[in-house]
Amino acid sequence: MELLSIDQRNQVLSVMMRLLDENRQQLNIANQKDLGAFDPADRAMYDRLIMNDAKIDGMIQAVRDIYSDSDPIGVLRY
Repeated sequence: MELLSIDQRNQVLSVMMRLLDENRQQLNIANQKDLGAFDPADRAMYDRLIMNDAKIDGMIQAVRDIYSDSDPIGVLRY
């Protein structure tokens, strides 16, 4: 299996961050459909499924954290 270079990885991550940000409205609309099909009686799971701008910001930040990490391939950690 061929691995992506760090530059290729970061290009993919950059696109992911941009797409998450640009598609907030569509993500929220799709989430409303998902929530409508889910049993709200399971409150814990229902609350975890709720999507909003704060959660999208968290997703973007998580991708940004990976983007800023060094390349882990070949690094041994003890």
